[in-house]
Amino acid sequence: MRDNPAPEATEAQVRTLSVDVSTPAHLFGVLDGAAGHRMPRAVADLLHRLSRARMSVKPDAGLPRMLRVTDILDWPAEDGTVVPLRIEFVVENRKRDLAEAAREQARRETAAALILRDGHTVDAAAELLGWTRAETVTRVRSWLADRSPVNVPSRGGRSAIADCPLPEPKRAVWEALTDTSPAEEQRRFAELVAPRYVVPVRHANSWVRRDVTLERRVLSVITTLVGQGVDADAGLRADDLATRAGCTSQQIMFLCDGPGDRYRGTLERVPGPGRRVRPRRCAAGHWLLHVLPTLETEAWSGLLCTTCRATPDGTELPPGYLELWNGPVEAHHDLGAAPGTVFTDAPLPAAPGARPRPLLTIGEAAAYLQVSTSALRDWSNDGLVACEQRPRRYDQRVLDSPDVRALATRYHATYGRRTDGDERLILPQVADRLGVPEHYVRDFLIDTGTLAADRGGARGNTLLFDPADVDAIPAEWRQRHAADLLGIGAAAQRLGISRVQLRAAADAGRIPVLVTDGGTRRFRPSDLAAHGAAHPGSPGGTDTGSTAPVAA
Repeated sequence: MRDNPAPEATEAQVRTLSVDVSTPAHLFGVLDGAAGHRMPRAVADLLHRLSRARMSVKPDAGLPRMLRVTDILDWPAEDGTVVPLRIEFVVENRKRDLAEAAREQARRETAAALILRDGHTVDAAAELLGWTRAETVTRVRSWLADRSPVNVPSRGGRSAIADCPLPEPKRAVWEALTDTSPAEEQRRFAELVAPRYVVPVRHANSWVRRDVTLERRVLSVITTLVGQGVDADAGLRADDLATRAGCTSQQIMFLCDGPGDRYRGTLERVPGPGRRVRPRRCAAGHWLLHVLPTLETEAWSGLLCTTCRATPDGTELPPGYLELWNGPVEAHHDLGAAPGTVFTDAPLPAAPGARPRPLLTIGEAAAYLQVSTSALRDWSNDGLVACEQRPRRYDQRVLDSPDVRALATRYHATYGRRTDGDERLILPQVADRLGVPEHYVRDFLIDTGTLAADRGGARGNTLLFDPADVDAIPAEWRQRHAADLLGIGAAAQRLGISRVQLRAAADAGRIPVLVTDGGTRRFRPSDLAAHGAAHPGSPGGTDTGSTAPVAA
C-alpha cells in the first residue's frame, strides 16, 4: 500500500472496483490471521484513515471458527482521483473461548497453590501435575502477575519467588497476595519478605541473585583466622586473604563497597595505609560471616548473622536461610530449563596456622622462572600468566603451574637461562676490550652473526659474550672501527678545510683514510697531524685549487 494523501477535492470521477487484496494483506501480516496480534502502528493508522471506521468484522455464517471482514476504503489513485475500494475476506478466529480461558486460569491457581501455599518446588509441582518445568514456571509467574489488587509486578521478583527452595518466604508472598493474615510468630518475617516482592525490583531469574562461591571462600578464610585469634578489627591484608582464598587482592577489594554493581559490599575497608579489610558486624556486635543475596536480604548485601540466626537488624530467619544455597554463574539464567538456586558444599577451610606464600614482584618472579622481565611482562599482557595489576604481583603457585613452566622451558631453549655471577662479558666490556663503540659491535658483529651472543645476567635479558670469541675478532677490523677515529666532519674541521676538499684529498690518496663496514670514512688523528705538518703552506696542507674529481 502507498500512503498517498487523498485530495480534498472530490469532483473527480468515482469508479467502483472489486479487488482481491488477500495476497498483499497476507504479505503485510495485518489482515490474514491478525486476530490476537498487534498491528504495526503505521499500517493501523493508514487503514483507519482509508476506511473511516467502516470496517465490519462478524462471524462467518457458513464457516465455523472464521471471521468475515468487510471494509470500504477511500483509495487514492495515481491520477489524483479517489476510488471506493470494497474488500471482503475471511480470517481464522483465534480468540480463545471462555471455557478454555477458565481452565487455564484454574491451572495457574493450582500451580500457585502447590508452589507458594504448600511449599513445593517447581520440579515437584511439575511432576505432580504432569507438566513440563517451563509450563509450570510460566503459569506460576502469570498468576503472580495477574493478581489484583496486589501482585508481583516485576519479572525478576516473580522468578525469584518461584525459584525459592524454602517454603517460608513463598508462604509469606502467598499470604500477601491472597490477603491472608500470617501466624503471629511469623508476622515479623512476613513483614520482611512480602514488601520486597510486591514492588518493582531488578533481580535475576533466581532466588539467590548471583554466584557466591568466592564470597563464601573468603568468609571461610576470615572465619578460620578469627578462630585462630587474629584481630579482625584492625583489618586483614587483602593480599593475605587473596593468597589464602586463591584469588587476587583486587577481587578482595571488589567485595567491599563501591560505585558499581561489581562491588558486593560483603566486607568493609579499614581506613589507613595499605589495602586492609574486615567483615561487618550485626546489631548485636557479631561478625557477619554468611552471605545469601536474595530480595529480602539485599538491604544488607546478603549478609546474615550465624550467631543470632537472623538478619543484621535482628529479624529471626528460618533455618534454611543459613544453609549453603548458591545462585547461577551466568548473567541470564533460563528458569524454565533448570533451577537457578542450588545447594552447594561448604568451601574447604584454611589450614590452621598456615601462612600464605608471599606474592612476588615481576623481578622476583622472573628470577624464579629464570626468564627475562620483559618476557614475563609480555606473557602477562597476553593472558598466559595470571597476575595482579597496579602493582604487578605474581603468586608462586601460578608460576609453578605446568603451563607457565612450559613457557619458561621454551624460553630457555631459545635464549638460555638467567644466570648470576656469569664470567662472560657484557656489551660494554666487549666494546672496551675491542676498543670500538658499542653500536659498531651491535651493527657489524652481533647482527651479522660474526660474534655469538647469549642472554643471561641478573635480569635474564643481558647480552653475554664468550671472551674467546671476542679475542678472535681480527685486528684489522678493530683498527677500522676504533673508538678514537674521527669522522669526516670532525677531521675537516681539524684541518681547516671543507668536507668536499677532505673527501677529494682522501680519494686522491693524499690523506690516509679507513672505511668501516658501513661504508663511512674514518680518519686517524695521527695521520691528520702528520699531513698538516708535511704541508704547512696551505690550509690543511691541501691544494685548494685542485680540480681533481670528487669521490661520491
